[in-house]
Amino acid sequence: MSEEFGEIQPFYPEIPVLLRLQTTWEGRIWVMRQGESLLEDGPIDVLTTEGGYVGTYRTGTTEMPDAFGPNGLAAFIELGEFDVPSVVVRRLPVRGR
Repeated sequence: MSEEFGEIQPFYPEIPVLLRLQTTWEGRIWVMRQGESLLEDGPIDVLTTEGGYVGTYRTGTTEMPDAFGPNGLAAFIELGEFDVPSVVVRRLPVRGR
């Protein structure tokens, strides 16, 4: 590292662009990108197994499911009152499956 600009400032040797990857039963790949801040959840891109682009869920539109099931079902673990976890199952839109 060069000290040409004065004091050496520490920085991350790498910054992750992808935060999470998941696959659905139908073979779609869900890719969560980094948000505006470091390690903040960002948009979720949906791809085919061949790498074709299906669409993007904008930041805050949906969370990354904790598990996928058949026929477009997705499970989310949510914290309720007193931080008690519960599993909520939702059906995803046809295009996002």
